Amino acid sequence: CTLDFQGGSFNNGTIVGSNTKINAGLTKIFGADVTLNGTWNCSDIYDSWFTQSEDSFALLQNLCNLTSDNYYGTIYINRNHNIIIPENALSIKPNSRTTIILEGSITVAPNNFTNYYIFRLIDKNSITIKGGGFLIGDVETHTGTTGEWGHGIFIQGCYNININNLQLMNFWGDG
Repeated sequence: CTLDFQGGSFNNGTIVGSNTKINAGLTKIFGADVTLNGTWNCSDIYDSWFTQSEDSFALLQNLCNLTSDNYYGTIYINRNHNIIIPENALSIKPNSRTTIILEGSITVAPNNFTNYYIFRLIDKNSITIKGGGFLIGDVETHTGTTGEWGHGIFIQGCYNININNLQLMNFWGDG
């Protein structure tokens, strides 16, 4: 199945893919209140497909939901995009066979968690995160008094993971 956008968009609701492809160029096709679930077969995935909203975590999760452990997919986050990860949602889990080209930034909102991870990679393979962008922690704004695991990227039990040309800063954990 292919969602072929030739004008128009979805503005709310949940769309469940079944090895679904998207043909859309760089235009906005999903409103802020759209959730993507199911399985997708998207080789190129753009942040420009989504309307900016207060819930940047939902945007980032939707981008990752369009990837699949079964197909190679590339997520593009452009340089003008600053994604804020809110206090109540601190762990993005990309699928295997995913490349994330981060030219913008992903910033952790102030929180009191004893541990968090922007990207949490567990038992995955063939993931690349690159692009010259920024991952920014909350070491200067952390509201808690304990903890030691405020990570930008957490990797465990993975293979073929590549992290290139990113700037990680202000994390109070091991990196």
